[in-house]
Amino acid sequence: MSGPIPDPRQPQRAALRQAVLQLVIGVVALDITVMVLYQLLHVGSRPDREKMLFIAAWTVGTAAVVMVMLRRVRRARGR
Repeated sequence: MSGPIPDPRQPQRAALRQAVLQLVIGVVALDITVMVLYQLLHVGSRPDREKMLFIAAWTVGTAAVVMVMLRRVRRARGR
């Protein structure tokens, strides 16, 4: 009796899983860093314009991280 049939797509699935995990970790790490900065810089007590600029920069940073990491996910899918 032979063992389970090896899945030829297993390396691709592993690479995809790793790329998605890196995407999630990247976004979470960015969010934690920005939340700490928000508290350390007392952004909540600053004028509305400064709050909006901070949040806009946070949003752009998140979008940049997601774009870079999604490119890795797409590469992993294409293997």
